[in-house]
Amino acid sequence: MTSQIKKDITIIMTASFPFIILYLITGNAIWEYEQNMSHPLLLRLLPVFFIQFGMTCLGIIIVLIKNKERLSDHGLVKRNTLLSIMGCFAVSIPMAIFLWLSGDHFYMGLGEGLFYVILADKINALRKPTKLWNRGAFFCTLIAIAIHGMINYDVIYTIPAVFSFIQDCGPSFLGNNTSIESIVLFILSIFVILLNGIMRFVFGNLFMMLPVGILIYGSLFIREKTGNAWGNILLWLPFGLPMI
Repeated sequence: MTSQIKKDITIIMTASFPFIILYLITGNAIWEYEQNMSHPLLLRLLPVFFIQFGMTCLGIIIVLIKNKERLSDHGLVKRNTLLSIMGCFAVSIPMAIFLWLSGDHFYMGLGEGLFYVILADKINALRKPTKLWNRGAFFCTLIAIAIHGMINYDVIYTIPAVFSFIQDCGPSFLGNNTSIESIVLFILSIFVILLNGIMRFVFGNLFMMLPVGILIYGSLFIREKTGNAWGNILLWLPFGLPMI
């Protein structure tokens, strides 16, 4: 059983990976095309649906068919439906507030909700969640953060900035008659650039990642506790509407 579950997880991730790479390469162009109102609605949505289907639906469909699993095996049942919906609505409030304050969008679809549910179920089947710790929910949270670009890369961009500063400003600081004051000022300037990048990374990412973490981890935690996944699926309807 354990080996089968590991194979299922591998299939899901392997099927999703090429589309994730495709999204990272073409994502901006796809969203620009989707926002162009001069194109018919269906044509605007087709590239988005193609990418989302590949990233979230293809792998789980293969696994469901291979194992002859039913959606009811993954929480799409009647019991505790209202409790699931109410709980998932509650954990989506921080994300809604974040989007309202930032003026940003967080596009998700029904397929992505089901993707997280099934993947989390598979991971949790390997090791049962404890009272608060849910390994499947945590892993899916990391995926959501990565897919939706919630991590910016200030630290990565800081390193080239440091080298550029050394190349451009080094000769003026460290000329032929270099003084101790010039060396100290030069080192302090590099330190300020590094500190700025690190602080922007820490505070910027915490501000963006926290609502996503509450949304994904919280909704999957509720799915585990209620045994019902309808809240996880219906949760993404409001986040998908801005695409239309």
